[in-house]
Amino acid sequence: MRTNLAIFLIIFLLYPVSAIGEILTIKHTVKQTFGGGQSPDDARISAIAKIKREALEKAGTYIESLTVVKNAKVEQDEILALTAGVLKAEVISQKNYHTDDAFGMEIVVNVVVDTSVLEERVKKLLQDKTHLTQLKDTQKREKELLQRVAQLEEENRKLMAEKQSTQKLKKEFRQASQGLTTSVADLSKAKEEFEKAHLEYEAQINKVGTPAFCAKNVNGYGKECHRNTNSNKD
Repeated sequence: MRTNLAIFLIIFLLYPVSAIGEILTIKHTVKQTFGGGQSPDDARISAIAKIKREALEKAGTYIESLTVVKNAKVEQDEILALTAGVLKAEVISQKNYHTDDAFGMEIVVNVVVDTSVLEERVKKLLQDKTHLTQLKDTQKREKELLQRVAQLEEENRKLMAEKQSTQKLKKEFRQASQGLTTSVADLSKAKEEFEKAHLEYEAQINKVGTPAFCAKNVNGYGKECHRNTNSNKD
């Protein structure tokens, strides 16, 4: 009995931690003030986009450390695309606040990282060039829009400090918010399509292998041939 227990402990200690896996939670908080030409709705949309992006950038350090990413020599702009493709930043709380000279909102998001499946999901997305490109394009547009919002917010603060009209900025804030909303929808669509392609691929490799199966390719998957594991042995 003691011998068996000792053997079990040795195996457990030698077993790779990455194979066992763990669940990591990354929490990120941002405070966003608003006023003047920026409405509460526009401020909320840009704040959520900003905080989710920042949280995913934090989680990107785990993506960068993966062997499959190091071996693929992934460029920096692809790290965030990979992170956004395989992880999700979820808003867990949102509340308004005010000070003597400003109104604002505080938003908190979580990113949950399951290390036991992370590398496999990233590997599949690296193979799926179509959806990886879509994610990169979406992240690029989002970055440009958030930079534009930051410029508008700076101009808004200056006009408010000088007690000048901020009316001219309202339309531009609204256009940026609409762009960010579209960007979020495009990201969700790309992720859903990637998940669908991945599930279709998994379904295919579980089917009986045929010569025709070798020629099939679902968005970068299924390039190799799979033998018929259910065939009768002689």
